[in-house]
Amino acid sequence: KKTTNEALQCILPELDWTFLVGRTKTLSEKAKENLRQERVARGEIFENENGEEAAVGVVEAVEEAMEKMHQHDVGNARERAARAALARFESTTTTSSSTTKDNANEEWRITTPTELDKDELYECIREGISSLECCPTTPDDDIIDQWVNDLVTHGSIHNWRELANVDPASLYDLLSKTTSTTTTMTKTSSQSILTEQMCDVWVDIAHSKSLDEIMLEILDGDQDVLEALREEAHAGTPRDLKLWSCLPDMLLEEAPSIKRIIGSGDDETLDARKKVEVWCARAKYVLEEFEWLEWYSTPVD
Repeated sequence: KKTTNEALQCILPELDWTFLVGRTKTLSEKAKENLRQERVARGEIFENENGEEAAVGVVEAVEEAMEKMHQHDVGNARERAARAALARFESTTTTSSSTTKDNANEEWRITTPTELDKDELYECIREGISSLECCPTTPDDDIIDQWVNDLVTHGSIHNWRELANVDPASLYDLLSKTTSTTTTMTKTSSQSILTEQMCDVWVDIAHSKSLDEIMLEILDGDQDVLEALREEAHAGTPRDLKLWSCLPDMLLEEAPSIKRIIGSGDDETLDARKKVEVWCARAKYVLEEFEWLEWYSTPVD
């Protein structure tokens, strides 16, 4: 007596009736091993692989490694910016600790560093080029070298803090007209590739990289306070911080971690309030010094 499946196969043998199989047959361990060896012999898998489980494991491992690499890159970039800001803060601090705590803001000044750091200029230029979707021609390393050298030699732009303070139109004019020591062919190529949009993007990137450094100078180099302001009160830029100048107590309520971070003295609230007043006054001062800081606010999720 034939089953329904067998009867259908006899009536219409030209059709594929395998989908009618009621359940998946489970192979014994020995049968699985024999099948694996056959697949190895045919070159379908390698000797050390163990079927689909091995493949899934490899994919998961690669995905995990890529995620860790991304987190590592982001962490390194942020840590590098913080180190640069702290180093500059320490090198430009000329007042005593009592002066930085004084509510009289006249003795505190923001200082734009002038030390040479070509790596920062290279980073702004390369990030800018990679972000431009409509860049007709990608400049090679020789052209980028020329631009960096012209920025330093003819523009007195030594790092991204100085680049952030330059008008993009003036930057384009400078790089379009400067006479470089490189060959005429290289200079001609760089001028044909350079666009005003490129200069705009480079300066924008310099702004974003300088922002945290300036905030750290305002906060006497305290990275933890900057994180608290940004994450708890959405006040991670001078523009945002200035808005709290009349409401220091409310800012401390929005960012309670600040009192814990400062946490010295008999009255933490009073100490923190004085600190906030100083930071807000400094924020107002740097906004008067650098107009471009008015363009940046802390993103709100």
